[in-house]
Amino acid sequence: MDSKFRKPLFITVIAMIVITIFGIIVLLFNNQPQTESTTTENTNQTNEQQSTNIQVETDTMKITNLNTLAKNSDPQVKLDAQQTLYKYSTANIDQTGSITDAVVREGSFSQTDKGDGIYYDKMIVDIPSIKQSWGLVYMWSNSRSINGDYVFPLCLDESQLIYGNFLCQSNYGEYTKW
Repeated sequence: MDSKFRKPLFITVIAMIVITIFGIIVLLFNNQPQTESTTTENTNQTNEQQSTNIQVETDTMKITNLNTLAKNSDPQVKLDAQQTLYKYSTANIDQTGSITDAVVREGSFSQTDKGDGIYYDKMIVDIPSIKQSWGLVYMWSNSRSINGDYVFPLCLDESQLIYGNFLCQSNYGEYTKW
């Protein structure tokens, strides 16, 4: 091999070795096990983010008589149902702040045992402050987890609306089909 090519080749090989070693050092440094203080800081940051997420959703709906009618229902699912109904009912209106006057229409609440420890609660919810009525169905279980959607806000048939028509949009169809 010619001597004029040996020196540049040698420099190139040495440079590649140095870059590879440097890359391995950086990789090892970034993948170090976390120290206890770093783990605590990360846990605190995660908890703060979760708290922030919960605080963001301050506007919700309170269905005043739901706990009285659905005594046995999963409390978290009832909260989720109210939150979901709030989002659907306020999607097409200018509403700020929580809704506190929603009520399950008298005689409309039913609870059905579908077997295997899964229950359906079904009701019509009237919301005087925004002049809307919705069908609401949710699934819950005390003995097993439910995957996928479990809260279903539903549009009512015109004959079931006590405040008249409004722009009802639901991903789940009409109440009468449940």
